[in-house]
Amino acid sequence: MPISITTRRKNYKRNHILNIIRYSSSNISRSDIKRETEYSMTTVLNTVAELIDKKLIYEDEPSQNETRIGRKPTYLHLNPAGAYFIGIEFNIQKMYWAILNFSGVVIHSNHIEIENNVTSEKILKHLFSCIDNAMQVLGDEYSKCLGIGIGMPGYIDSEKGIALHYAYIDDWHNLPITSQVENKYNIPCYILNNSDCMVLAYKWLAFKGNSDDFVFISLRTGARAIPVLNNHPYFGNNGTAGELGHNPVSGNTAKCFCGKIGCLNTIIGDLSIKNHILSEIENGRFKEIYALAGNDTNNISTSLLVKSALSNDPEALSYLYYLASILGNALVPVVNLFAPKKLILSGELAKAGKIFTDAVCRIIKESAVSANVKQLKVLESIYSDNIGAIGAAMLVLQKEYDIDTTAI
Repeated sequence: MPISITTRRKNYKRNHILNIIRYSSSNISRSDIKRETEYSMTTVLNTVAELIDKKLIYEDEPSQNETRIGRKPTYLHLNPAGAYFIGIEFNIQKMYWAILNFSGVVIHSNHIEIENNVTSEKILKHLFSCIDNAMQVLGDEYSKCLGIGIGMPGYIDSEKGIALHYAYIDDWHNLPITSQVENKYNIPCYILNNSDCMVLAYKWLAFKGNSDDFVFISLRTGARAIPVLNNHPYFGNNGTAGELGHNPVSGNTAKCFCGKIGCLNTIIGDLSIKNHILSEIENGRFKEIYALAGNDTNNISTSLLVKSALSNDPEALSYLYYLASILGNALVPVVNLFAPKKLILSGELAKAGKIFTDAVCRIIKESAVSANVKQLKVLESIYSDNIGAIGAAMLVLQKEYDIDTTAI
């Protein structure tokens, strides 16, 4: 049944007031909210009373030491235990899950490894297992969970809640994810591309809902570049925007999983990096990486490349700088198009820190329009590997409480 315009307006005002309380840098009172929103005091009082009644916020008395003259106000705060969000995110290698409280703090996080040659049925079993584990952690508090967000690889229809296609799982086609989750757990479920979810972690938590222009670069099995302009992420239709990894690299003749030749993913993706190191080990190179892997080729990974480079292994450093130059050149058009203040890199390669980010930045500044790189910073993500799960949980918050997505 459609929601009435009166209810939509009421929800908008509720969300606006909640966001003010959530991101206020100082104590905030009802009078402060009235002044900032220009709502009537009746609207503010009724909305705040409703939020207190639902235990989403609480009020406290100001310090007795406060020097304010006259009647002292009561201050409003988010109630961290007022509600919870569950987030799950996965790719072909791992599945992460996290529980965030109403203040956006991670109260629990974990992950599971994805086995080789996994099927859609097995992925769904893993997904339900992660949700079950989150429910067990919440215990009696599970009734306060407002929803489940899922960051999914590949192409999706987020509005219909359908996973359309993922190249690394043969039978991953047209799966009705949200309906299966909602029918099983009787709780709202939302899906979004996993790289897009990572951007939400930055928007809602790192930048507190109000960010400078930046581009988020996810580097895992593939490379995605998601721009956030005027505080709005651009995800494109079905989460297909930002496919940086499918841009061709000059002179590259490797065949990508998409079927085309020369894609960036065939150089910069984690699986491509692993395969390159393995082939070079056969030629007697990367001995330090091989030793770090316990002389077991199954353990070769991008993380070992980074670890070896940080220990000043010349071969690893040389390869890391090569990857930085390839990525930097691929990002030049991104910088020329969007002129962001920041490029934020996430993934195992980014964990090399300034060795990698400075090299990428140097390449970009050599080739991009000079006016676009004067203030440009290339930064390593502040989040760990569970960034996608955190962002998926924030997807629930965005759906439920974001004023930009509230229809009025």
